Amino acid sequence: MTLSALHRLVRSRLAAFAAAVLLLLCFGAAGASVFPFATGLPEISASYRPPQPVGGLLPDRAIPVYDLIGDVRTRRSGIAHMDQDGRIQVARYDGVEAADGRSEAVLLSANVRTLWVLATDGDRAELRETAAAFVAAAREAIEGALASPVFAREYKPVLEASVARAFAGAWHAEATQDAAAAVLRIGQPMFREVVADDLRPALLERLTPAMWKAARGSAANLLDVFSEGFTLDLAPLEDAVAGALTDERVRDGTAEAVAELAATPQVQRLAEVMATELIQRLRADDRFTATLGALFGDSRFSANLAPIGPPALQLMRAAPRTLARLEEKADLNSLAADIFKSQARGLSGYVVIYMTPEQRDRIAAIDPLAPVTLAPAAGEGGAS
Repeated sequence: MTLSALHRLVRSRLAAFAAAVLLLLCFGAAGASVFPFATGLPEISASYRPPQPVGGLLPDRAIPVYDLIGDVRTRRSGIAHMDQDGRIQVARYDGVEAADGRSEAVLLSANVRTLWVLATDGDRAELRETAAAFVAAAREAIEGALASPVFAREYKPVLEASVARAFAGAWHAEATQDAAAAVLRIGQPMFREVVADDLRPALLERLTPAMWKAARGSAANLLDVFSEGFTLDLAPLEDAVAGALTDERVRDGTAEAVAELAATPQVQRLAEVMATELIQRLRADDRFTATLGALFGDSRFSANLAPIGPPALQLMRAAPRTLARLEEKADLNSLAADIFKSQARGLSGYVVIYMTPEQRDRIAAIDPLAPVTLAPAAGEGGAS
């Protein structure tokens, strides 16, 4: 090989090497534009405070930030965290305080419920119909299994005994008794009003004629004292009390008091505590869990469970399409990925989504408790 040929080979390899380096630099620049953290964490662009305490919102835990594009599509736009003072510090990739046209920073739980409220009305209707078909098939299958002689003979007595033990333990638990005492404290004034306003007049209307009727009956018994012994005729008084208790006014007043009491936080707290205590005891009952395992694995119930298969498969297909994609002909979006990752890790996470007031109101109409609109922290908003 001649010297000139060697020079040409070296120059061609140097040119190829330079081209490769240039190509790598181009890829790096493109990557930096796609992944904002490649050049360092973005600066804080806005600071907010939740209007009320939010359970499970922990300091220094990463909170993904999104922009809501259109009605259902989302785009990752930043990262946020709650500092030690309870402020939510948002760092948007574009550095602005709020997304253009989307002035509301809304905190939402990182769970499937958020994907549900962000879905279209048509998608939710479709998923409801699919879920309803599954629930109907499951109910029919379960009722058929529970009505079988095998269940009644081998499983029902064991399960009923376990539930009875768990209920007794849950009711006598200290947390349940404290919650029940709170219900009694708030319920006494309500039922005291029913007694004073409804039961008292109903009794008075009945007691006067009942007393005269009882007196006449007792006087007649006095004449028979030597034959059968004297007895007081209290039946009219008993009838008067029973009639007052079943009086329409008392029934209406009691129903109103019960409905008012049922809507109080104290009753809701009692239900939550009781359910938690009951579930904990059932989960800790080895005989209960072993019986359930044997029940679901019993081949004698396979004929009852067979109808669940097709609607269950249809629901498994519809749910990811409706909740995870959120747009036509799109793959799993990053919001769904973040939520599924949080759920899989057992974390009670949150996301911040920038949206318009109209979009926030639409979500609130679907689930009033879902959106938590963040208010700018006084004197602390804006880029730092």
